[in-house]
Amino acid sequence: MKAHLRQLIARGKTLQAIQELLQITERSGDPNLYHEVILQSSRFETYLQADRRGILTVEEKDTSLAQVHDALLTIIEQLEGEEQISPPPTKTTDPSEPPFKAKWWPWVVALSVLITLPAGLAEFSGYSLRDWWEGRTLDAFSVTVLVHGKKGKGDRILRNQGKVILDIGDTREEERIDAKGQATFKGLSLNYRNQKAVISIDHPQPYFPTNRNAEYLLTDQRSIYLEVQLEGLGKIHGRILDYENELPLDSVRVSVQNSATYTDVFGWYELEIPPTQQAKFVKVTFYKAGYQLAHFDSIAPHTGQEIGYSLQKIDQ
Repeated sequence: MKAHLRQLIARGKTLQAIQELLQITERSGDPNLYHEVILQSSRFETYLQADRRGILTVEEKDTSLAQVHDALLTIIEQLEGEEQISPPPTKTTDPSEPPFKAKWWPWVVALSVLITLPAGLAEFSGYSLRDWWEGRTLDAFSVTVLVHGKKGKGDRILRNQGKVILDIGDTREEERIDAKGQATFKGLSLNYRNQKAVISIDHPQPYFPTNRNAEYLLTDQRSIYLEVQLEGLGKIHGRILDYENELPLDSVRVSVQNSATYTDVFGWYELEIPPTQQAKFVKVTFYKAGYQLAHFDSIAPHTGQEIGYSLQKIDQ
């Protein structure tokens, strides 16, 4: 019996396992085990409803289901023996006993279910229990935007950085990006459901959606994956001077990998960096015959700041 129940859970037949456990524990005469199975049944139903409403992230779904499975496996271990438990012997009713004696626990179980189900739904959706009782969820839904880089959905480059902004018609909503690299908008009006929104990023550095003008459908059935990139990586500029007399140096070679340019007669340069060599931080080299070679490993083009330097002559 125990092995059969474990196999049901392992194959993902959680509902069937719960139904069989309800029958077994009800016949066992152990109200505590029966009560615990009902609670897990309630948690599983809560999980299913939250999953259908699309208010769970992948991580939350895995965690919630694992918690139910762990609890069910614990209950299975507490069952007596491997064979199905026989019904307890019929007890003759003592006329002197009140008719409701030993019948109190089904009412406790029912009350627990009534409390646990809405509370669990509230936990999954982010609303308070009062919101559920007052029916406020009928007027709202949730949307999760997962922000990632060009390497794919797992490239969460903005964990705990910046905000996601939804522009829905004339309305603007914003939420901070959390440690998972996502922003969850809770309590959106149902008027916005199945409407299109333009999504942007609020960040100190110039991060923008790869497709800036794309519109995304707001629905409570799925998450939105937003690819972003750091812009302003294609150019660096500045001025090179002589270290001794602070006069401008012309013909200084400025290079990033194999892309190079030269300073003009006033010491100014501007270097275009091709897309294949662009990065958040680049290595820049300054070279002129008769002067010491200079390297800088962590130049950030996206800041747009002038990158200047004074070259020293080579001692003769």
